[in-house]
Amino acid sequence: MPVYEWQGRDLTGQPQRGTIYAETSAEAQERLRERGIQPTLLRPVQQRTKVSWWAKTVGLRPSVLAQFFHNLYQSVRAGVPLRDALETIADTPTPLSPVARHAAKRVSAGVPLSQAIAETGVAFPSYVIPLVQAGEQSGKLDEVLGYLADHFQGEHRVWLLTWGALMGCAGCYLGCLTPILLLIIFAVPKIMQMVSRDPQWSLQLYEQMFGPVRYLLWGIFVFLALYLLNWFFNRNPKLALWWDGIKMKLPLIGLPQRRYAVARFGRVLAMLHSAGIPPAESFILAGQASGSLTIAKAARQQAAMLKQGAKFSTAIAVMPFIPLTVVQAVTVGERAGNLDEGLRRASEILEQEAQAFQTAKPFALTLIYYALIAIAIAFLAMWAWRSFLRLYEEALKWTEQI
Repeated sequence: MPVYEWQGRDLTGQPQRGTIYAETSAEAQERLRERGIQPTLLRPVQQRTKVSWWAKTVGLRPSVLAQFFHNLYQSVRAGVPLRDALETIADTPTPLSPVARHAAKRVSAGVPLSQAIAETGVAFPSYVIPLVQAGEQSGKLDEVLGYLADHFQGEHRVWLLTWGALMGCAGCYLGCLTPILLLIIFAVPKIMQMVSRDPQWSLQLYEQMFGPVRYLLWGIFVFLALYLLNWFFNRNPKLALWWDGIKMKLPLIGLPQRRYAVARFGRVLAMLHSAGIPPAESFILAGQASGSLTIAKAARQQAAMLKQGAKFSTAIAVMPFIPLTVVQAVTVGERAGNLDEGLRRASEILEQEAQAFQTAKPFALTLIYYALIAIAIAFLAMWAWRSFLRLYEEALKWTEQI
């Protein structure tokens, strides 16, 4: 979804500027007018700094993002101006130093932080810029920076566990199975042709004995193909929404993603509601900050209900992937007059559940990977035994003919 930078004046005539996520410029103008802002400038945010191809297309490791937002959070919390905090990070040799240097220049020129980091072109996770934007609108930027620092720190721990599991499985696959497969696929047919008087017959015998074994080597290409398909679907506007819905419904991978997305949605909604942001605008921005295209689309649709006077509980109840506990928290919060507190507590519970699932996911993936390797080894052993029996039968036929 494109990011637009805007400048305009509010109802009191004071100049304002910022960024907004919207499908089109017409939608961005309509949402700004609903907030009481008459835009005088509205244009897509353009990349204004050079970053590496990897940072632009793939992104950065969670540890790098965690360190960046942690340093920024500590500085802002201590009362250091945002520009000075960014300049301090820029002087430190890290992968995000160019981002901090550009952001410091733009912030000193009066540009919001959300627009400054959007201009760098770094492939931040889709929820980062909307979260920063929500922190700017609600006046709780330090809280958002702290949340992002803690979130990416947890992502880094999960990344380490997952990476260790993958390296163990990949080492077993590449170190044990791949040499055997390469030997069977490339060396065995040549050896059979060398020792046989009839090369054509030896090739036929090889196909009968070891033909299907070569398909095990395609496992590597299947994993690479799945990764490339995921990369392509995420960056194709026509397929991204469909692919996001599928990933969110997966039993092992989708569950923590659903919990994190709904938790971010509730946290941002509580933050904006407590700051007095209009319900429809806060609903749309919270959907964008969830990081799920499915939830963001549903939030845009339900924002029309809020404009007509519907309650938060009514709009949230019909949204996808929203647990019953969140609906109950919103309903009770509306009746008790502490909606933001109920949403914040429900979001914390969902984040704890997501962290538990994220911690267990590497161990579950390890079991699955090693089960697949065990199946492949069992397949090789069974096929070797059947090949030996076939070879034995052929040897008996030779002796009978002699």
